[in-house]
Amino acid sequence: MKKMFAGFLEYTEEEFKELWEQAIFVVDTNVLINFYKYTNKETTQNLFDILKELKKANRLWIPHQVALEYFFNYENNMYKQNEGYHLLGKKLKNLKEDAKKSLTKFKVNIHILILIIFSFLLKTWNSHVKNYKNNWIKKLRACQMLKQ
Repeated sequence: MKKMFAGFLEYTEEEFKELWEQAIFVVDTNVLINFYKYTNKETTQNLFDILKELKKANRLWIPHQVALEYFFNYENNMYKQNEGYHLLGKKLKNLKEDAKKSLTKFKVNIHILILIIFSFLLKTWNSHVKNYKNNWIKKLRACQMLKQ
């Protein structure tokens, strides 16, 4: 019975050691797509280095279907990151307009100061989004994974 249900039993320390030394790692599409979701360059590089080492040791397998799904989906997933920035920028702009209307309606004298602050925030935000998009374009062009 132990042989039939080995997957349900705990591994011994020796079995774990053997597993780590000999196992072939099979990744799914999400592992590859996640390269575009990490905002920290160090995290991206660490994952890439791990995959490179596994490949060098002939212990990495990427099934054809996984590679196919990656190539069908990587651009969409990469640009999804931009959608959040665009949506937040739009909400900030709407918030500015709502504040302006409310303050004008009630003839509050500080509305000019608030509009100046909102203008500064929007300008800073737009600059951040522009830099973010430019960095993503550079990242896509330089993507080492596509070159491997």
